[in-house]
Amino acid sequence: MLLGLVAMVDPARGAVPDAVRQAHRAGIRIHVITGDYGPTAAYIAHQVGIGHADSLVVTGGELELLNDAALDSLLSGGEEIVFARASPEAKLPICEALQGLGEVVAMTGDGVNDAPALRHADIGVAVGRSGTDVAREGGHDGADR
Repeated sequence: MLLGLVAMVDPARGAVPDAVRQAHRAGIRIHVITGDYGPTAAYIAHQVGIGHADSLVVTGGELELLNDAALDSLLSGGEEIVFARASPEAKLPICEALQGLGEVVAMTGDGVNDAPALRHADIGVAVGRSGTDVAREGGHDGADR
């Protein structure tokens, strides 16, 4: 006997697809780093214009197995990547690898675990009203670099 069914939807805000288009027109490549389930994250990313239907999805477990050279190779391909089931701590090595490839990195986050990556990024942006004070203090505009 089925007692109930629950469905949750957390759609992207309406302005996101246009913001992504503008970023792409400016030559900005967008990677998604999320704790969400891979296929869900890839679908939402594709809905807003990040990547394509068959975009690469790298799980947190797969990311942990990559050495520096393999991560550099992955990120140098020019493709937008969805990093799914990734911990906030995974943001820092991705940030460092992109910077090592000569990229200017903007990083967003809302939790205390995001603070190191926000601080290390060229542009760190603490997001959301629920963002912790530590994340806000970790973000910067790159002026001190």
